[in-house]
Amino acid sequence: MPPHSHIPEPQPWSLIRTPLRHLQKLSLVLLASLGCAHADAEAEPSDSQIWLSTTIKTNGDKSSRLHYALEGQIRLSDRASSIGTLLIRPSVGWRLKPDKTIAIGYAYVDSPGSKATEHRAWQEFGYHAAGFGRGSLKFRTRLEQRWRSDRAGPVWRMRQRLSYSHDLPNSTASLLVSDEIFLKLNESESAPFLDYEQNWLFSGLDIPFDQRASLKVGYQLIHSKGEAMKDSDHVILVSLTKYL
Repeated sequence: MPPHSHIPEPQPWSLIRTPLRHLQKLSLVLLASLGCAHADAEAEPSDSQIWLSTTIKTNGDKSSRLHYALEGQIRLSDRASSIGTLLIRPSVGWRLKPDKTIAIGYAYVDSPGSKATEHRAWQEFGYHAAGFGRGSLKFRTRLEQRWRSDRAGPVWRMRQRLSYSHDLPNSTASLLVSDEIFLKLNESESAPFLDYEQNWLFSGLDIPFDQRASLKVGYQLIHSKGEAMKDSDHVILVSLTKYL
């Protein structure tokens, strides 16, 4: 009689093993990128940073058209050695259609290093442009009015983001790639309309724990006006989202 082959029972760990493998590979790339930024810090004016954020959202199951969110963020700058920015951002949104949403919100931004604070009102429109195969393409347009303690009057700014997500095979994780451009609308009378301010280029992973929580981790390149590309800031971003 042939021996019976032993088939191990699936363990809970196996459900997240594949996403963790992707996260491990990505972490090595991120650490190498941050290390290169540290090595060049004396020669280049670029900065290496770590951004940590937590967001709580309602309506994770999309059963209602109305939803709320509250985000808290800490940005470690100066080679990730000190707190550069603290941000609190509540918002309320409305789902117009399954592929279209609008939202309004407020942000309080504190920059301990520069001793400047900011109150920010914002409005946005989101559009799920296309879904094909394992991929999904989204657009987001956000308009901001910024009141800073070191400047007079509100400064208007527009942010345009294009993002693409791709479900990884044999995994619950998704690959994320996005680009967001920041344009000033009324910085000064001499500045042109839609004056370029900065650009955020991001790549990383979105790893869901269950239906109610997910972790986003990745690398972000920030280029600001007047800088050479070699002087751009390098950011490791870690974001936890919890749905109620």
